[in-house]
Amino acid sequence: MFHRSAHPISQYAGLHPYVRERFQRMRAIMASLGFPVIMTSGRRSTRLQASLYADWIAGRRKYPAAPPGRSLHERGLAFDIYTPGEGLAVARELAPMIGLRPGLKEDPIHFEAPV
Repeated sequence: MFHRSAHPISQYAGLHPYVRERFQRMRAIMASLGFPVIMTSGRRSTRLQASLYADWIAGRRKYPAAPPGRSLHERGLAFDIYTPGEGLAVARELAPMIGLRPGLKEDPIHFEAPV
């Protein structure tokens, strides 16, 4: 289970200002609808991205990870979330309305800047 406290500073602070603002907007709207949102991953180092990719290729990860050098997480332009129940479906519907692009169907926790 994820901690419901403050966001990890290294992930949250590393987000591009555009993405950080839209995450904050998403979190506020979702909370008003009864769905708390927790950022589980934000900006990632290339080293962390390589590890997540290797885990995905090896079948140790539920959600896909792009190869290092190809992830918008490495540029602070993407984040992943946790929200309970139907929250992910609501967040994915909300995303385009607030200037975000939801991830592919196989990666429903992922949101990114439309680059």
